[in-house]
Amino acid sequence: MNTILFSSLTFLLGLLLGNWLAINRDRRREFNEAVQPVRKWLLSEIDDPSAYRQKPNRIELDTFMSCLSWWRRGRFRVHLERQDRARQETTSPNAYNEVSYTNIPGIKTALRACLRYTERR
Repeated sequence: MNTILFSSLTFLLGLLLGNWLAINRDRRREFNEAVQPVRKWLLSEIDDPSAYRQKPNRIELDTFMSCLSWWRRGRFRVHLERQDRARQETTSPNAYNEVSYTNIPGIKTALRACLRYTERR
C-alpha cells in the first residue's frame, strides 16, 4: 500500500514539475522572440540617435511589454516616454530641413535605461 501511494505521489509531483518547467520555457521563448525588434532598435539608436530610423510599431512594443511583469512594464514605459520627451524637446531642424538632436547624451541615457529591460532570458 505504501509503495503504491509513494509511486503515485512521485508520479504526480513529476507531472507538476515537468509542466511548470515547460511553461517557464515557453514564457522565456515568447519573451526572447518579442524582444528582438525592440532590442535591435534600441541598440542602433544608442549608437547614433536618428529621427529617421523607424521605431518598433505599436504591436511589437505591446507584445514585448505584455511579456514583462507589471512593475517592469511600468518602469520601461517611463523610460520610453523619457526618451521620447528628450527627442521632442531637443529637436532642431537645420537649413536643409533635416532634423537633428541637441541633447544626444540625454537621449542615450534614457535609451540605455530601456535597454536593461530587453536582456535575453
